Amino acid sequence: MYLKYSARRLMEGAWARLEPSGAVQRTCRIVGSMAVLVGVAAAIVVVPGGVASASSSGSWTTQASYPAPAGGLRSVSCPGTAGCLAVGSNSIGGAAAYSTTDGGSAWETVAAPLPPAEYNLAAISCISMSSCQAVGEGSMSTGGTTGGAPTGVALFYNGTAWTQETLPSGVGGLSGVSCVSATSCQAVGTSSTSTGSTTGVALSFNGTAWTQKTLPSGVSDLSGVSCISATSCQAVGQGITSTGGIAGVVLSFNGTAWTQETLPSGVSDLSGVDCASTSACMALGATSADIVILTTIKPIPVIMSITPDSSPLTGGETVTITGIHFTTGAVVTFGSLTLTSAAVTVNSTTSISVVVPRSSAPGTVGVTVTTSIGSSNTAGFVYVNTDLSYVPLRPYRIVDTRCATSPQPGYCSAENLPSGNLRLSSPAAGGSIEVQVTGTGSSGNSIPAGAEAVVVTITAVASPSAHNGYLTAYPAGTLPPTASSLNYAPGEVVPNLVTVTIGTSGKISILSSSSGVNVVVDVEGYYVSSVSSGSMFDPLPTPARILDTRCAAPAPPSFCSSEHIPAANSSTGPLGAGMALSAVVAGVDSVPATATAVSLVVTAASPQKAGYLTVWPKGAAKAVTSNVNFIANFASADSVIVPLGSNGSIEVYNGSGATVNVVVDINGYFASSGDVLTPSSPVRICDTRDVQAIGGTGDVTSGVTGRCANSGTPVSPSAPLTVQVTGVGGVPAGAKVVVTNITVANTSGNGYLTAWPQGGSMPATSNINWRKGEIVPGMVVSTLNPSGQMEVYTSVAANVVVDVVGWYL
Repeated sequence: MYLKYSARRLMEGAWARLEPSGAVQRTCRIVGSMAVLVGVAAAIVVVPGGVASASSSGSWTTQASYPAPAGGLRSVSCPGTAGCLAVGSNSIGGAAAYSTTDGGSAWETVAAPLPPAEYNLAAISCISMSSCQAVGEGSMSTGGTTGGAPTGVALFYNGTAWTQETLPSGVGGLSGVSCVSATSCQAVGTSSTSTGSTTGVALSFNGTAWTQKTLPSGVSDLSGVSCISATSCQAVGQGITSTGGIAGVVLSFNGTAWTQETLPSGVSDLSGVDCASTSACMALGATSADIVILTTIKPIPVIMSITPDSSPLTGGETVTITGIHFTTGAVVTFGSLTLTSAAVTVNSTTSISVVVPRSSAPGTVGVTVTTSIGSSNTAGFVYVNTDLSYVPLRPYRIVDTRCATSPQPGYCSAENLPSGNLRLSSPAAGGSIEVQVTGTGSSGNSIPAGAEAVVVTITAVASPSAHNGYLTAYPAGTLPPTASSLNYAPGEVVPNLVTVTIGTSGKISILSSSSGVNVVVDVEGYYVSSVSSGSMFDPLPTPARILDTRCAAPAPPSFCSSEHIPAANSSTGPLGAGMALSAVVAGVDSVPATATAVSLVVTAASPQKAGYLTVWPKGAAKAVTSNVNFIANFASADSVIVPLGSNGSIEVYNGSGATVNVVVDINGYFASSGDVLTPSSPVRICDTRDVQAIGGTGDVTSGVTGRCANSGTPVSPSAPLTVQVTGVGGVPAGAKVVVTNITVANTSGNGYLTAWPQGGSMPATSNINWRKGEIVPGMVVSTLNPSGQMEVYTSVAANVVVDVVGWYL
């Protein structure tokens, strides 16, 4: 029989919804004649008399080929995806062991015959393909012959050969084993007493020797054990009741002693157990009438998110902790500080409102929730300074996960990528990578240890086999927010400029909702708390267009205007393949010659072939990075923050095999005076869709904390969207400019988006361009009106999602 548990409630009193707070084990175990599959991406299972495999899609198929003679194979252990080992007995009664290291297409005999030949192996636990413990039973040698009562067996496999280990005397057959490291294993089984009855046995292995542990009285047999750490194990089996009857038994191990737990009535026998966390285990066996499958979830609190999960050092704002198993009187800690009851409001079992305490220094602290049952997982919370100034850098690349599997000369060498980042591979579905940010770069063009936020262009390179999905960038050490940084579809290359608060150890995390997506990260600059070390932001009242190569045609299109385009840029025509153009920025729309950098939106218009644009300061060496990626015949745009080079100009390179038009819009510049940034972890403040996942994958709900003026309906050209920014998601009333990531979804046709201060005139610029049906992100820097609002226009009907990542005061 095979059972696959999908974490839903099936039978009142027997099933409970599993919500483990820890990582689910990537293993698959056989217990008796029943298999339990737990969190498996690609596992191999051996069953009595044959072999079966479970594919990544979750379907089971028969394995036709396996080594003979396989009599009864009883247990399998798959340490990750490197391979699996299976044990049992062979057709002539001896022990058998098989392994696979090629994803399950073929099994091979492991060091057979195992010593001695008459042994039968019942269970195996591997922490790697070269470190396994197998247990079972043999027959005692009596009078020089084989026979008599069974005796316990423990064997160690080092990747090449099996060796037998010494067990305490009197140990009978062993039926279960669980290892969490090479120096921490637990084994269970049964022995016969002097009166002829049976008693349960539990053994501990410390890397050198097995020792026997004392069990509670009345335990007659133990058949399965599961450990998640050296101090947290569960064992199951049978026991004798006070009236002499038989009942199921569950024992708990704390690293020192085994204690008995209470079970529902009617459970007569338990044969297997698997634990995913300290608060989530599954056991299976029988009642007097039928199969029974039990689950346990201890109501230990679990933090799933903190919104927002960053704050200025002054604190005082209210944040929401979302999770499970919260109770009245819950205690909340921020780092070493326990909050007073007045600062904590338990809204429900899943929500707590907390007034953030003051901090004396920026950085990440751990937040926990404690109830009478226990303490939660630790969630990161980031304190930031509010007076951050910007230091622009000549762009450089710090991550390209393609380099982990396919190193390319030039841009995959440690010379260009930090050694720690060089080894990063593409994230698993729902997983994240940690990217080292501080300490990267070269002399005079690097990010120091004191940087608090970074501006990067993140590019998703999705394989054709990837699903629709998204990347989310957030501070390392915190939980992933309910927000996205960019969206991708199978086979797409999608970039977006992102401002990210730097987390623990000078790193940022990047999560991908789908596998098969490589991540590229290019640094544009960073924010630091010392105003004298950087520049401040001066927003333009409304964005302005300063270059449009389509307007140099003999008969320029009707949308062309010379109002903001300087004479030096007006004669620049389409950009040829592999060519670069210069664009003057200083002196345009009050941008001073002393400006250190500018905030732009760069658009590739009417491209003839697929390619990319790279932007860098004029006079510097061309950057080995990209800012805008495009395909033939469709416009693509991205935000760019770039230092100004000689003559206050920038360079734009066309990395395609044909001509492309280039459009440049400016929304502000950085200089010695102006506004300072307060960065924020991504916080969603507006979503005009129905509640659904970004990309339609069902992985993340929209999690809106604020509402738009016409939330719930798409934005139409005839009714621009008003977004209230201040007073939502931690943005204070005094914010003058907001930095957001805007995502456009459910687009009804090809189009573009423009953002500006609410109440002002709509500028002749754009922030995001898309093709019909695309989900497209874009970083948008917008001035706010006195009421803290911005206006968003879409040229065709589309849904709009707004995530705040910072604001200027």
